Amino acid sequence: MRNPLVKRLPSEFKNELGKYLAIFLLMVLSVSFVSGWNVAGGSMATAYDESFEKYSIEDGNFELYAKADDELIKAVEDSDKYDAKIYENFYVEFPTKEVDSTLRIFKKRTDINLECLMDGEFPSGNTEIAIDRMYADNNSLKVGDKLTLRGKEYKISGLVALSDYSALFSSPSDMMFDSIKFGVAIVTDDTFKEYPEDKMHYVYSWRYAERPADDAKAKALSEDFLDKLSASSVTSPYSLIPASASAFFAPSPIPPQISVSTLFNLRKPASAPCPLPSVGIMLSFLMLLSSTSYTLNISVWPKC
Repeated sequence: MRNPLVKRLPSEFKNELGKYLAIFLLMVLSVSFVSGWNVAGGSMATAYDESFEKYSIEDGNFELYAKADDELIKAVEDSDKYDAKIYENFYVEFPTKEVDSTLRIFKKRTDINLECLMDGEFPSGNTEIAIDRMYADNNSLKVGDKLTLRGKEYKISGLVALSDYSALFSSPSDMMFDSIKFGVAIVTDDTFKEYPEDKMHYVYSWRYAERPADDAKAKALSEDFLDKLSASSVTSPYSLIPASASAFFAPSPIPPQISVSTLFNLRKPASAPCPLPSVGIMLSFLMLLSSTSYTLNISVWPKC
């Protein structure tokens, strides 16, 4: 007996052509979206891993209330549990006159957390400044515009992305970043020397000679580093005090504290140097949502 579907199927497709065509297009689009997402994810993961070496991204940082002497830095670096080097990464913060915002200003880096130039040029004179590209876009600023800080007018020489600020969080305790009222910028060494010491934030970044193989190893190294930092501070003119999301030191006689919440940038999204800033923002936000906080003497929070 002849199968009745032989006649029914062609008639069904003919009468319901629109419906089946819509289903087919939906399937094609779904497969294309998933395939594209996987390819893009692989490309971003590769760029992310390569950027740690390309931009010399830090493994962590801590902040002092006063500039450390060579003895303290050497004492912390000298350890049989890790091989790390500490770099100065100082900054100041000033409000801007032209827009209602605050700029966190660094001198141009040469050893750690290198910048990516996205437009224009790096600052070369004492009246030039390069600002974050996302901050510039959100405040309708461009290369050649003027910004006034502390009564001094600067020319925007370029737009940059700082590898340790792929998302503009002013503090790791912030739930969301505000790239309209907060931005980062770089100036020349000579310009940075003009800023008052009482406005200086003495931040130090460290980088391991050999990168941790996984998050568990990174956490163990970070705890060893914190222990060494705490021990060195007790025998130096600095004492450890508690602070939100950063390791702070202050001159004695402030007594050392037992607990401290320390920011360690173990694996930060390195999408800022990528020419796809919107994708980078999404990746940073997703990583923030999935971040893990440890409470054993140390809080690990990937910095975006």
